[in-house]
Amino acid sequence: MRVVDASVLTSALVPNDLYYAPSRQWLDQPVADGSQIIVPTLVIPELGGAIVRRTGDPAAAARGVLWVRRLSSLWLVAIDDSLGDEATDVAMKLRLRGADAVYVALARREGVPLVTWDREQLDRTHGIIVAHTPETAP
Repeated sequence: MRVVDASVLTSALVPNDLYYAPSRQWLDQPVADGSQIIVPTLVIPELGGAIVRRTGDPAAAARGVLWVRRLSSLWLVAIDDSLGDEATDVAMKLRLRGADAVYVALARREGVPLVTWDREQLDRTHGIIVAHTPETAP
């Protein structure tokens, strides 16, 4: 199991993205071996918005969101009061944006690594969680 940030999913769905190939290749592995990918429900609007901003194509964004929702290995976690409070604490302690803090808090709560391309999540979370890029993730 691992928490996957929207940056990885977005890169895997935008073919001209710099990180398309390693993101897609890494995502194929959990799907193939039945491992669970954990994401907060926040990932859905983040993904849709990011894809349409990069491609200008709302239909591509809708297809990307549908693809993610249909991943058999996907576990969508609602942001309840408990996770929201933990994310707030993480955001303030690590000086992270709110959305980024949700992924870190979820990884901490579940005791699993975070897979991300986000430099701040990678650089600021030492001692709180283990964070990897798709290229370095087990």
